[in-house]
Amino acid sequence: IFQWAALTSPFSGDELAIQQGTELYQRFCQHCHGEEGDGKGPVGVIFGGVPNYHTQRNIQSMSKGEIYRTITFGRGAMRSHRAQLDPEERWKIAEYIKAWQAEVAASK
Repeated sequence: IFQWAALTSPFSGDELAIQQGTELYQRFCQHCHGEEGDGKGPVGVIFGGVPNYHTQRNIQSMSKGEIYRTITFGRGAMRSHRAQLDPEERWKIAEYIKAWQAEVAASK
């Protein structure tokens, strides 16, 4: 079994990649996951069950590799986004989400 958690991002800590990940998140993820990452985007509230990036421990503990895998193959009701996002774009979104989670956690 492939260990997605062990995958390392080629953009680890790269500020430009995080900024680009922000823009990609806004375009491809925000409609479900929400502007605040709370799972309350306009599409997410219709379907329900969209995780909160900042309060659900199983989501908070996901590695960048696991986020990359989820974007690539989907998980639960979330479908694959590999046709919409190339591998570099998926890594940039993972970079953004982990940086965002760290920022939110530090502000508490």
